[in-house]
Amino acid sequence: MGLVLFHAQEVKSGWRYRRVVPKLLKPIVDKKEFIKALGKTRAEALSAYPQVHAEFEGVIRKAERFLAEQTAPKNLPRLTKLDLYLEGIAKVRRMGFDPHGATVDLDDPESVMEDHARTSVADVILGDYMRPDFR
Repeated sequence: MGLVLFHAQEVKSGWRYRRVVPKLLKPIVDKKEFIKALGKTRAEALSAYPQVHAEFEGVIRKAERFLAEQTAPKNLPRLTKLDLYLEGIAKVRRMGFDPHGATVDLDDPESVMEDHARTSVADVILGDYMRPDFR
């Protein structure tokens, strides 16, 4: 079993990359499909494929971002600091924690366990925002 190259086709003249543009993106990209020669042999196609695929993936991603910017709601009401605070309190309650009882009583095992659980949840949430190059 060999390596599968998605969107690669063997044609009379060699190999080509052919990919249909998603329907919603056609007006933005102004094409129905992408076609680009990969080479005359399978080895040439294997060598050229990553760069060609990345190029077309970049075009698709850029078109998706453009579409998202054009269709994003622009007139949503802005949340006040109080709204954001109350939303945060509600989220903490949905996680099963008391938002006002974060004091840890080291003599109470239940309080210590809740503190560990709260710390674990915070670590998971922060993990989504940390970047590998964070200094």
